[in-house]
Amino acid sequence: MDAWIPRSATQAALGGPSVVAGLILKLVIGILLVAGYAAIRPRFGPGPKTALYSAVFAWALGAVFFSDYLMLGMISAATYIVVEVLQLVSFSAAAVVGARLYTENTA
Repeated sequence: MDAWIPRSATQAALGGPSVVAGLILKLVIGILLVAGYAAIRPRFGPGPKTALYSAVFAWALGAVFFSDYLMLGMISAATYIVVEVLQLVSFSAAAVVGARLYTENTA
């Protein structure tokens, strides 16, 4: 009925394909977090502390990688800080859960 009303760029960006792409990217990040945990586990030992090391490392890489958005003025400092804090919390939770599910074959 309202098909003749043009959608804004923001509305178009929030459509189905971008949601699916976002979910796939989050899955990839989760896999990389657990892979990082598995890589450093022999040195730091198993457990949530090692998972947090993996999360902080991945978060720091992302924070540095996306800091150019801040430097170019594409995002405000307040927004950047909020996003980075939320990313650190979500990376930490994902790494701890992934580490809890991770098992190694000891045979």
